[in-house]
Amino acid sequence: DERTAYSQAFALMRDRRFKQSVKAFKDFLSNFPSSNYADTAQYWLAESYYLLKYYKHAVSEFSKLVQDHPESPKVVGSKVKIGLAQYELKQFSRSREAMQDVVKNHADSSTAKIAKAHLQRLGREGK
Repeated sequence: DERTAYSQAFALMRDRRFKQSVKAFKDFLSNFPSSNYADTAQYWLAESYYLLKYYKHAVSEFSKLVQDHPESPKVVGSKVKIGLAQYELKQFSRSREAMQDVVKNHADSSTAKIAKAHLQRLGREGK
């Protein structure tokens, strides 16, 4: 049952068992690609990679969410996480572009505040 599979994958992530949660979310998305939970499963898969510091995988998976689920409430957070992961990969101009996109296109979101703070950080660091 998809709800159980999602809950089990999320529990692994919540318990900071990120390698196991990556596998569980991948399995979930493979078994239930059109689930109502697909966008959040995609987000938590990407977040698990981010928390493992597998930043290239995180960028790829967050980008997949933005592309495949453009109406998801997880899109704005994914865009910020893309920028943060790019920062960690020392892709500073890409990080800046991602954050500027959030500020421009999602100005009313609370996530835009995070993006603005990150842009200020990039400025202070001269990156």
